[in-house]
Amino acid sequence: TTTGVQTTTTEGSTTTDPLPENCFEEACLYGTDGPEYYRNYEDDPSSCRDYFRCDFGVWCKHSCKWGLIFDSRNTDLVRPGCKLPPLAPNCIIPQHTSNLDIEAAKHMENSSVVLDVERMNTPMCTFLNQETCKDMDIFQPVYGYGPKGGQCTKEFKICYKGWSCYMRCDGDLVLDATSGQCVQKHMLQSSHC
Repeated sequence: TTTGVQTTTTEGSTTTDPLPENCFEEACLYGTDGPEYYRNYEDDPSSCRDYFRCDFGVWCKHSCKWGLIFDSRNTDLVRPGCKLPPLAPNCIIPQHTSNLDIEAAKHMENSSVVLDVERMNTPMCTFLNQETCKDMDIFQPVYGYGPKGGQCTKEFKICYKGWSCYMRCDGDLVLDATSGQCVQKHMLQSSHC
């Protein structure tokens, strides 16, 4: 690890700027010019907010805003970045997992955050201005209208790490309100769906 200076060359002149205190020089792990993102396990392995970004061999430490967590996954469908906790289930680390994390993961399995189509598909979540859900129900079914509305649903509300979010069971799954999980219809204890 080397701390250093950043050199900028423009027509006929070169200037050297010192790197910010949160940065150091070292080749990016995957050998690209970046950006490459990595979760920061060094300072606090249980923190899901801290991460590094590497560009052209310069690593800089960053933190997500309060209430958001860093998702380091990088696939065709998921890009790294600061996200709402229900959108980053990979932050649940077995050795740092609480009973609350396990319960929330159970509820969120096979479901997705509901997107508000009237607001450019923004997640239907509210930050509670605290990083816990103290004095709140973690899980709450949301029932709709109509003949099956009071008995059958795909949607629920979850409170996790200070965020209250509306979730919807994926695909053809429905919510089993007793277990708090998304299941296939034939697995429901009652056949009201």
